[in-house]
Amino acid sequence: MRILALTRYNSLGASSRLRLYQYLPHLQSSGIDIDVRPLFDEGYLSKLYKHGSRSPLKVIKAYILRFFILLTSMRYDCIWVEKELFPYLPYAFEKCLLKKPYFIDIDDAIFHNYDTGMKKYLLGQKISRLMQGAKVVLAGSPYLENYAKQAGAETVLLPTVVDEKSIKPVQKDTNDKLIITWIGTDVTSKYLKNIEASLKEVVSDGGELRLIGATRNPLSCAATLVPWHVDTEYVELAKADIGIMPLPDEPWERGKCGYKLIQYMACGLPVIASPVGVNVDLVESEVNGFLCQSNEQWRDAFQKLKDKKQREKLGKNGRKKVEQVYSLKKTSKQLVDILKRL
Repeated sequence: MRILALTRYNSLGASSRLRLYQYLPHLQSSGIDIDVRPLFDEGYLSKLYKHGSRSPLKVIKAYILRFFILLTSMRYDCIWVEKELFPYLPYAFEKCLLKKPYFIDIDDAIFHNYDTGMKKYLLGQKISRLMQGAKVVLAGSPYLENYAKQAGAETVLLPTVVDEKSIKPVQKDTNDKLIITWIGTDVTSKYLKNIEASLKEVVSDGGELRLIGATRNPLSCAATLVPWHVDTEYVELAKADIGIMPLPDEPWERGKCGYKLIQYMACGLPVIASPVGVNVDLVESEVNGFLCQSNEQWRDAFQKLKDKKQREKLGKNGRKKVEQVYSLKKTSKQLVDILKRL
């Protein structure tokens, strides 16, 4: 079986790395031959992560290259489409180029990119129509799965997961100061401002806030900026006591897959998160963490987690949940079965 995988990014991009690249050894050992062709290169992605900007020239070149790659698609049995083929181009263009059976993998609510103005008029139905024509839609969260179902597509809920066997929780000394960690990029660090008041109190009380992946601090309180690297992210995460994921309750954020929380839990950290989207499925209050809306609720959660025994208890429960539900071992078998059925 030969599959042409048209990802958005190379392995540096989190969505592509986690939704496809980490599965490659499992798929190849099962007799599935995958040719991966990303749309955007590492230079494009680095600029996007650091500045939130895109080079129009790079986008045009990437689109031209993808067009020619699609002309070779008849050599494959099916096509794996991450999200869509050409962002911001009409459905008709993509339909003309999809000459083989295809399936869609989606881990962001990209359909909300086309909700307003002329984009809604020209592209509002693009993603739903792509889903209708797919053999199956692999959805990273229930919100995304529900959208695909409403579009009339066959769906499979395939969460974004971690290889938990390679992640070892670290026991910290009792006398260590309370360390709060967040992982992301400069683009998403804006969410931290929603809980700035409660974070200020933690820091002023002797705690430390560590931002992994951010190159600038969006807050008025002190924070330690930790460079992100794929080989060190779990080493850095394991240094913390608590992992956080604040989010506003808005359409794009409802489609997120909660990967930060899964990473924290895999490291044995208790978590605090906003009750938005899949977070309500990942976090069980006072079992593996807390769901908080107001700054007062965040303050209370931080206060409760000053207790080391409570942190250890919730952290162990979170790790257990990852092993049972959000592990690469489990979902790789599921993915192989899906592809073989295709």
